Amino acid sequence: MAGMRPTIGIGVASTRVSAVLATRTRILWQATAQREAGAALGETLAPLLAECPRARFRSRSVVLALGPSLLRLKPVVGLPKSQDKRVLASIVSEGPERFFLGETGSFVTSRVHLDMQSGAWAAAMSALAVREIVDACAACGYRVRSIVPTSIALGYASDETALEWNDGAVCMQAQYERRDLVALRCKRSECEAAPSFTPVNALRDAGSDVAIADAFGATKVRRRHDLAIRPAPDPAVATLWRRRLMRATAACLTACGMTMAAPTIAEAIVSRHDAHMLTRVERAARVAQARYDSLSVVTAQLAQVASFVGEHQPTTVLLAELTRALPDSSAVQRITIDSVGGGQLTVVGPHADAILEGLQRVPDISGLRVVGPIESDKSGASPLERVTARFSLMRVVGTR
Repeated sequence: MAGMRPTIGIGVASTRVSAVLATRTRILWQATAQREAGAALGETLAPLLAECPRARFRSRSVVLALGPSLLRLKPVVGLPKSQDKRVLASIVSEGPERFFLGETGSFVTSRVHLDMQSGAWAAAMSALAVREIVDACAACGYRVRSIVPTSIALGYASDETALEWNDGAVCMQAQYERRDLVALRCKRSECEAAPSFTPVNALRDAGSDVAIADAFGATKVRRRHDLAIRPAPDPAVATLWRRRLMRATAACLTACGMTMAAPTIAEAIVSRHDAHMLTRVERAARVAQARYDSLSVVTAQLAQVASFVGEHQPTTVLLAELTRALPDSSAVQRITIDSVGGGQLTVVGPHADAILEGLQRVPDISGLRVVGPIESDKSGASPLERVTARFSLMRVVGTR
């Protein structure tokens, strides 16, 4: 994805400025402008950057390729025989006037680059020029990623191993080995001739002028190339990004802490919920057991009632049978039935033998026998006889 993200490349010479918006294999936009003598570099960059298509969601970075009029690149001599680039870069940055004669004022140096032939190279430019470029790009909403020498950028714009490039009155003759600069010669030229070399396929496919080769090559230079000058970050921007980093770090640590504590918290919540549910289940079980015990008692009682009702005829049926069987002039004075199926009744009527004959015709009783003597009652208009008898209820066959 990083290779497919478009990058703005700007080539700056003494008399012109070119700009491209390119991916790794394709040029999306290009423009050129003349640079007036004595004009500030920011005044020339602003119109070109204003024409560049804007990104929808994020700001694009800018890589500039500067010619020898603004950025000096040279092999440095007198360095110790050390292959540690950080040691060599610190030596050059601490005493730049020893290696870049004629430079005055404050200027910025790159790291030391060791080519394939073990030659040491370093680049330097004015700190004021760097600040002017950074401010001009920031005013248009862009961030300067790096500033590279034009001779380095041209190595990525052509497949040739040697080429010439004119920057105003200076003619650069560069030699490359696997796109790595190994030799550079700058000489004065009477006239500015158009560059004549074979560009890479992306330039040819876009039908672009070779004059924008420096801008296109700038987009291909590695982000951490040794000869790339990376401007110091703006303090305000650095403070803003530092705050954002602190917030992001705090959010990340919080997320990590929550991620680590989440299983324990989740387990505690689940355990608490399970304990609550277990308590509810136990309470419901106790209520169900109490209801079950109560239902068992009621069921047993109902079973006894049903057993009694199922074995014997209902009392109302027995009374109906007695009413049909006894003579019309007789009456049942008292009747009792116990739980084992036995009973006793007292019947009053004019003739005791008719009463006993009627009781024997009742189908639901058996074992009829007279208890005690038959009593006579002559207090009324007609004499009555009272008969007391015991009997047994016959069991009902089958299930009701």
